[in-house]
Amino acid sequence: MELDERKKKILQAVIRNYLETGEPVGSRTISKYTDLNLSSATIRNEMADLEEMGYIFQPHTSAGRIPSDKGYRLYVDAMMEEKEREVVEMRDMLVERQDKMETLLKQMARVLAQNTQYATMISAPQTKRSKLKFIQLSRVDAGQILAVIVIQGNVIKNNILSVEEELDDDRTQIRPVPVSRQEPERRYQEDYRRQEERRSSRRYEEERGRSRRRYDDEEEDYPRRNPVWPVFLAAAAVLLFVGLIVYFLWNTLFAGMLAPAKTYPVPDLTGKVYEEIKDDRELLGRFTLVEGETVANDAEPGTIIDQDPKGKREVGESVTDIKVTISAGPEVVEMIRLDDMDYQTATQRLKDIGLKAGVPSYENHETIEQGFVISYTPLAGVAVPPGTEVQIVVSKGPADKPFPMPKLVDMDEELANITIGQHNLDPNGKRDYIHDPEVPEGKVISQYPLADTEVTEGTAVNLVISKGPDPSTQQPPDPPENQDPIPVTKSFTVPLDGYEGEVNVRVLMDGAQIWNQNYDATMDTAAEVHIQGTRGMGTKEVTIFINGVARGTESVNFDG
Repeated sequence: MELDERKKKILQAVIRNYLETGEPVGSRTISKYTDLNLSSATIRNEMADLEEMGYIFQPHTSAGRIPSDKGYRLYVDAMMEEKEREVVEMRDMLVERQDKMETLLKQMARVLAQNTQYATMISAPQTKRSKLKFIQLSRVDAGQILAVIVIQGNVIKNNILSVEEELDDDRTQIRPVPVSRQEPERRYQEDYRRQEERRSSRRYEEERGRSRRRYDDEEEDYPRRNPVWPVFLAAAAVLLFVGLIVYFLWNTLFAGMLAPAKTYPVPDLTGKVYEEIKDDRELLGRFTLVEGETVANDAEPGTIIDQDPKGKREVGESVTDIKVTISAGPEVVEMIRLDDMDYQTATQRLKDIGLKAGVPSYENHETIEQGFVISYTPLAGVAVPPGTEVQIVVSKGPADKPFPMPKLVDMDEELANITIGQHNLDPNGKRDYIHDPEVPEGKVISQYPLADTEVTEGTAVNLVISKGPDPSTQQPPDPPENQDPIPVTKSFTVPLDGYEGEVNVRVLMDGAQIWNQNYDATMDTAAEVHIQGTRGMGTKEVTIFINGVARGTESVNFDG
């Protein structure tokens, strides 16, 4: 993919700005300090393309771009070619030999204007009243003659003259005619010297008169000597041109090498509030504050966190701007909407923006599908620090409608399991098998949940199944005929730790149920059990059932 003109200009701006500041260059810097007239968004897109093509790169995620080796190579090979052509053209123009004054003056004006950036005007010597120094006529063809004229100031003029009569070779043997006063001048000086020698002579006045008349006659044959001021004027113009060239070279090439540069201390602005000091001339002095990038930082919003050039440095006269980086305050993330998302999608979206999902909670919901988000905190649009934990409530779908628990007591175990399955209850509840002298083997003695209790589909059902009478159980001896049995009431407590809501407690002795009572575990921490017996029964082992599940035994001494 080749670079278009806009990408080349943006790349050139990135390289030049990076070479001047040494800092990564952002899109805002390019839009502010170039004449591209492009928005920051457009520049960011173009810079992204340049990064994909390998001309620039980001040193880290939140930084601007800096040139790559490939970008520098393109800049050196292509973008500096135009500047090199200008330098070569200027050099060739200055060293080129010029035979005509007019061309030389034009080039002088062009060089001065290009290098001083000022309008330049050069005036050529005036020729209206100049005197001739040399004339030469040359035959071009039968009807034309070339006239070459040299006037005062060594200015050359030439022109082709047309003649009415056709010239042959004999009539066009035209010789150059010098125009000079050197010979009469020399002769005048000699005569003047002789006049000085004869000044005391009586014939001084006469000789002087004759000498002056003789020179007057000669001047009729020779033109008067040209004045010398045009020559000095031309020489002054050349010297002025040379002086300007020397001045330009001195100020651009040699000034920094030969003269010590004047430096100025840069004020330290780090930690100060931008709005408070941007117009503080006492603090800034000769410098102008330039607003740079605004980045997230732990400092208060508007605080200057970096500057270029650095504070307390010495800089030259050419540096007048201080570019500052301003804090936008601690980095925050705007919470996004998680509505209508399933839990997995919501957690991934939070991860993408730098947040994390906490341990979810689950609730039934009549309209929101199972596994989808019901609610979340913080709410959408709230700004929070990166890494904030978001609490999510996930739907379990519509709640199951409760129905009365069917009665299973006195059913055969097989029929009880069929009934459990027909009501979509969990048939894998606990099964306990005990001896009971009153309930036939295989019959259900008790159940949990109790009959007619509100249950929902999937509830586990615990059953106690009879094993029939215990063969090893001996009946207590009959009391004497003449004595009535003495009734005895024994009490003990059954802990209800770990249970909630309504709890059923049943107690069996010798296979027979002697206690069946419901308790509220949220109010009672233990169940008080009271059983009846008679004196002489000795010690009995009773079995305790909680919610239809055997939880242990208790020894009860009726004789103690």
